[in-house]
Order: sequence, then C-alpha cells, then structure tokens
Amino acid sequence: MGPHAAAVELRGIGKRYGSTQALDDVSLEIAPGELVFVLGPSGAGKSTLLRIIGGYEQPDQGVLSIGGRRVDDVPVHRRDIGMVFQSYALFPHMTVADNVGFGLRMRGVSAPARSERVAWALQLVRLESLERRFPRQLSGGQQQRVALARAIAFRPALLLLDEPLASLDRRLRDEMRIELRQLQRQLGITTLFVTHDQEESLTMADRVVVIHGGAVQQIAPPAHLYNTPANPFVASFIGEMNVLRGTILATDGAAHEARLGGLTWRVASDQPLALGDRVTVCLRAERIALTSEDSATSATDTDAPGTPANRLPGAVRFSSYLGASTLYLVELSDGTVLKVVEPNAAGLARFAPGDAVALAWSADAAMVFSE
Repeated sequence: MGPHAAAVELRGIGKRYGSTQALDDVSLEIAPGELVFVLGPSGAGKSTLLRIIGGYEQPDQGVLSIGGRRVDDVPVHRRDIGMVFQSYALFPHMTVADNVGFGLRMRGVSAPARSERVAWALQLVRLESLERRFPRQLSGGQQQRVALARAIAFRPALLLLDEPLASLDRRLRDEMRIELRQLQRQLGITTLFVTHDQEESLTMADRVVVIHGGAVQQIAPPAHLYNTPANPFVASFIGEMNVLRGTILATDGAAHEARLGGLTWRVASDQPLALGDRVTVCLRAERIALTSEDSATSATDTDAPGTPANRLPGAVRFSSYLGASTLYLVELSDGTVLKVVEPNAAGLARFAPGDAVALAWSADAAMVFSE
C-alpha cells in the first residue's frame, strides 16, 4: 500500500515579522509526486515558507492548499504532513521503533497496525535490525534515517525536509542524497526540500525554487536554472560565476560589445540593447579556457573562423586544487580578477601562481542582463 500523493498550491503568501518582510507574494504549485527544492541564502525566507506549509506559522496573507483543500487555518496534526528537521528531533528516551511509531500512536493507530507500519518504514530505510536501539547508540546517518522513517510511517500526503543533511559529513551526505532521491521516487510522495546547498538541489530536484529577500526569483528544472538564470542573483548564486557591470559600446543584432572594467568584451544577447545601456554580464568559471600567454590577443582583434570571440592576457594570482578540477583566480590587464575552473585531465593543475596565461571564451558564453 503506497502513500497518498497530493499537490501543493500557494497563492500570494506573505509573512512579516515586525519591519521585516520574510515572505513577499510567494506563489508556487507542486505536482503530485514531485520533488521540489527551495534554495536560497540564509535569511532568504526558506524556513519560513516551510513552516507555513507545515502549519507551524500562519501567513499574513495568501492562500495555501494541499490536495485541493485549503489549509491556511488547519492545525499541524490535521494537515497529513511528515516533516524531517535539521536536528532530527528524536526522543532520546525512546527506542528507534518507538520514535518511528510515535506519530502513529498520536493518530490513534492500533498497536498491531502500528507495528506493521513501523516495520515497513524501518525496512525502507534499512534499519530493521536496529529497532531496539536508542538514538544515542546511532550514527548521524542512522539518526537521519530514523527521522525519515518516522516522517513516512503514517504515509503522509506531503513530506517536508528542512536541511536534513546539513549536519552530516560530506561523504555521508552524498550517500544520503542518493538514498533520499531513490526512496522519494519509490514512494512517489510529494516532497518539498529546503536547503542552502546548491549542489544538493541541482543533483536531486525535479524543480528548484530560488528565493531571495522573501521573494521567488525563479522556478525551473536544475539544468534550465543553471543554463538560463532569470536574473543576476540567480546566475551568481548557482555555480562559480564571474559578475561584471558595464556599458554597451556597440550593437549589431544579437552581437554586442560591452565595456567591462577597462576592457572591451564581445557578448551575445537576443534582448534589445542600445548604445550606452548599463548591463550586468555573468560568465561561468568553467566556460573560460586557459592557455599559455602566447595565445593571447586583444578581445577586439579579428578572429579566424571558429576561434573564441574573446581572448585576453592575464596572470594567475591564486590556484586551489580541488582534485578533479582546479580553481584559478586570474588577473587581467585592467586589474579585473576572473575565476576560472579547469578539469585536471592529468590529475594535476596546469598552472601555478605567477604564470602568464591567456583566457578565451565565446561571445555567447556570457549572460547579459540589462539594468
């Protein structure tokens, strides 16, 4: 017997704490069985949104529906929602089985049915052999699984996850991402996952909601979010991004020249731009190619067919070896510093601080936002 799947709908949700607007006109629809991530920096309003959906906070305005039923004023225990907190919130004096069965007992589920559901949930998270242990006898990953089993034991319509992997070490966190995603697909349960970890959202989500300053910035699948950000904030928040502000010097259809710092860049954009327009240009670190200094030419020199539109000389000021790749900080002639990420094909970084290099990228590699 599988869980119920329920769509979630928010329309114009607002929440204020004194003079602080925690949420500002937030609207969102979540399809049945969908895994949606809410991503944003600290203080963006992510947890406030989750608490409102869970019933722990009341919105000042707007409409919240779960499964087609308006639940704005419905108390927590009547919303059919399972929640996993960052701290797990396990009862230290209860065994694993009692922790998992607590919500069922509060809902009046009979002892035989409760035992069956607890066994089902523990088997799903592969903890059936630990049902008699106490939380203090478990590792962090095992405690996380217990909290998850407790949240799904009563087969809720909606599962809310509030940064449940934040306290785990990197390797365990990576393993739990895979397990959580597989379990969510197996159950087909509608899930909302709050995080500030962009890698988590890009690797797991069906769609990502980027929130900043209490307002939704963009809602999109991970690949679309990464490759087609809606604004400079989304562009700079996802991945390693170089962000520069400047002025359009020339334009010819979708081809433009922009003055950024003390240099001229070639950029491409279908949006209407005019001479003198102020723009923000975003260029991902991995879209820049590094070569030795003798490959450098001016960004506005005539390029041979098939060559990058932008070529500029620079000097490596800093490098950080990341195993599979290296992050470089490269200073251009006007003092602008660009981040460049390059795969370590041979297992080692190719350049060191002080090396003279050339940077090259195509005109359409950068994203242009009109100010």
